[in-house]
Amino acid sequence: MRVIVYKSKRLLNVVDKDGVIVMSCRVSLGFNPVGHKEREGDGKTPEGVYQLIRNPGVTYPQAFFITYPTPGQVAQAHQKDINPGWDILVHGFSKKLNNHHKDHWKEDWTRGCIAVTDEEMEQLRALVPFGTTIEILP
Repeated sequence: MRVIVYKSKRLLNVVDKDGVIVMSCRVSLGFNPVGHKEREGDGKTPEGVYQLIRNPGVTYPQAFFITYPTPGQVAQAHQKDINPGWDILVHGFSKKLNNHHKDHWKEDWTRGCIAVTDEEMEQLRALVPFGTTIEILP
């Protein structure tokens, strides 16, 4: 099982070991989605290969935590004297925003996370075990 996100298409696919798509949903991204995340506050969703792990936070307890930044990305950021950002998730809707509708993906509103509907988040949690690879493509 793996998860593939196509940022330009606002699409998340869950793919089984045979390459068959077992779930597909539309996503919202960071408020400045084009390009790879480099620094805290840039509003970009990272690109690359990461793992989905248990979310240690409380804001979105059902969310998956994405293992961004990698040690290499941290080192690159420190060479540039910038903070690479952190706390990137796949999560459901924000309880603070009025974006609880099926066309939520037409607006990019997160600070770099990947957002799905709450129902889709429940489906993802049922299908995708912790430690699953997520590949985020431009």
